[in-house]
Amino acid sequence: MKSKTAFSAFTALALFTGCAGLERPVTDAALGVGGGYLASELSDGNPAITAAGAVGGVVLGEGIHALKTRAQRKSFADGYNRGRADGIKAIYWDLVEQQRSESQKQ
Repeated sequence: MKSKTAFSAFTALALFTGCAGLERPVTDAALGVGGGYLASELSDGNPAITAAGAVGGVVLGEGIHALKTRAQRKSFADGYNRGRADGIKAIYWDLVEQQRSESQKQ
């Protein structure tokens, strides 16, 4: 019965990971519960090892979040720099077109 309750809680938490605002806390909670449950089962209920497993799950979740955030920041910076370059090119070609128009009027 204990394992069914833990599995149900883990499944419910996993279903909420798609919500943008709850992604980080729910992922941490789910991995903490999973790590604690796994450590409890493997250590026959030793509280210290169970706590260490829960902490390990949360640390894993935070590590995943840090990697994801780093990748998002890099992608944003790349897109921003490409946009700036495109803007400068557009200004350059507008100036070239203005000079062509002025030389054709004369």
